[in-house]
Amino acid sequence: MAALQLVGIEQLFTPACKHSLQSFKPARRMRRKLVESNARSEQETHHAGTASAHSADPAGGGFDLSSKASPLALVVMRGFTIRLLISPPLLDATYRLMIRFFLVFLGVLAALFTFEISKFGETYFVLPFTDVLAQISAWLIKLFDSDVQSYGKIIQSTANGFAVSIERGCNGIEAVIILVAALAAFPSTWTQKLFGFAFGFVAIQALNLVRIISLFYMGQWSMIWFEWFHLYLWQALIIIDALVVWLLWLRWISRRPPVNAPAVA
Repeated sequence: MAALQLVGIEQLFTPACKHSLQSFKPARRMRRKLVESNARSEQETHHAGTASAHSADPAGGGFDLSSKASPLALVVMRGFTIRLLISPPLLDATYRLMIRFFLVFLGVLAALFTFEISKFGETYFVLPFTDVLAQISAWLIKLFDSDVQSYGKIIQSTANGFAVSIERGCNGIEAVIILVAALAAFPSTWTQKLFGFAFGFVAIQALNLVRIISLFYMGQWSMIWFEWFHLYLWQALIIIDALVVWLLWLRWISRRPPVNAPAVA
């Protein structure tokens, strides 16, 4: 079973996946073959009698497998090339691709977070984006509540003076950075990466707008619930949103044909 699981991993990280994610059907077919082969071998060894219970032949120097033989040994006798599944070159290639994924992911993550916290990124990207996010939130609130105004990154109620400020960590940029790092690290085409980024950015910021508006009214109702939702629930939901987008993107690219795939006549 461990060897079959490695086949599944190889399907994910094989170089051919630079254009599309392969399915796990070959691994499932091999697993069925292994199970069927083991069942047939057990039946044959059961009817072979006590003569097949000897593990070695003193005269010929060979060996025979009993009903207690390991499944891998029985499969080898059947002619399956299990060596291809657990050969060192295959494992080395798999581990190299996995390590490449994590190194690229961590590298892009570190670079983007460094840019975000830098003075340049804060002045020319984070603050302008947060101001626009506050304006969009206020515009959406005005669709059903006219007692609201926004200035800079602050949204305030003109009825009771309550205001919220969209600070770092509340603008959804961190979740977008994590998604971008995952998209960049996984083998795929640039077109697929850009599509994943566009879809993920819209999905994350749409949910973030719901978070900002809900917290704006929750703070006017109960600061206890405001703090709990703000610090725990919504933070987790935004990260989960980014994870779900990435998983949906993986499922989408797995169904896309490879770029260099031959045309079917």
